[in-house]
Amino acid sequence: MHRRIACRILVPALLLLVAPVIAAAQAPRAKCGPSRLAVFDSAVLLDSVPGQGAVKGAFDQRALKARNELAQAADSLKLSVDQLARGEATFTLAQREAAMHLLLPGNYSSRTSPGDADVDRSLAR
Repeated sequence: MHRRIACRILVPALLLLVAPVIAAAQAPRAKCGPSRLAVFDSAVLLDSVPGQGAVKGAFDQRALKARNELAQAADSLKLSVDQLARGEATFTLAQREAAMHLLLPGNYSSRTSPGDADVDRSLAR
């Protein structure tokens, strides 16, 4: 019974206290003008970051190093393919399989197989 009385009194009292706050939050404010969209140049912002020159220089050095390594790997692969094409007719089956194994993507950079020396000698002819 006390709960019913408390609910009948407290709920309307809380609504009377909270209603003006909710209404004020939803009403447009006179202080605020029309909404505006800010536009800025991100390049100016990025150029003004402290240490930006050093970071850009380090990035440029790494990019140049990566381009050089890529060019070197491409030249080396082209050379290996050319050597294989020139000597492929004289290879034995084992030499041909070993040479093709060297050109596979996972094996090209690490020539550690014992048969690689024989293939390299055959390709050098």
